[in-house]
Amino acid sequence: MFVYLSIGSNIAPESNMIKVFKCLIKDFGQITILPPIYTQPYEINSRNIFINSIAVIQTNRELSEIKKITNSIEQFLGRDKTDRLSYKKDREADIDILEKSVTLSFSSLKQSSTPYLREIFERMNQYGDILLNQGLPSIGGPTTIDIDARTSNIIIVH
Repeated sequence: MFVYLSIGSNIAPESNMIKVFKCLIKDFGQITILPPIYTQPYEINSRNIFINSIAVIQTNRELSEIKKITNSIEQFLGRDKTDRLSYKKDREADIDILEKSVTLSFSSLKQSSTPYLREIFERMNQYGDILLNQGLPSIGGPTTIDIDARTSNIIIVH
């Protein structure tokens, strides 16, 4: 099963996004990341700009287990999940499960009305519909970043 995660940060976002990616790799292995972009805060009152992205993991774990893992990553990076208003505050990490599917497809996500998701897919449109309609391009599309001296840890479509 493919699970699509929305990832964001507006506290030291450049370094915290890398930390989120490393944690996801540690917990799930290879992940696919759409190009991170700078976005304006959405549904919170903040002057801090966000970096947002979508990560895709392939796993057989239950969504409840995935949510526990993503919550623990948020807490590890400094988010206070005991604060009932944390969803309205600046955050080191924000990881939400968007959806799951049997095949890799972004078709339903690209219909989202959420501003930062729309911006991610508008950026993707600059590179054609190959990724959105057929999955990852086989040549010239993804880039592998070797974080831990292994290949295929992170794929960024850029």
